[in-house]
Amino acid sequence: MPGGLIGLSEVAVGVPFPVAALEICRYAMGPSVTRAVLQADNSDVQSASKRGWIDEVVSPGDLVTRAAGLPAQWGSTRPPPTRR
Repeated sequence: MPGGLIGLSEVAVGVPFPVAALEICRYAMGPSVTRAVLQADNSDVQSASKRGWIDEVVSPGDLVTRAAGLPAQWGSTRPPPTRR
């Protein structure tokens, strides 16, 4: 994420938040999801990084290059051999 805000802004304007979406957020955002939901809290990149909401902070000019390179990096990892 290069900048801006991230959070659950839907909650601030009264959009119903489905339970399934909340469970996904709980898994991805951890304990800080409570604050995000109850207070409709949006965070800047530094706060989001500290909370574990994002994987890394990159400059805007590097975002596309970094995002495009990740699948190749992940695809080069081989699974461990299976035991028989």
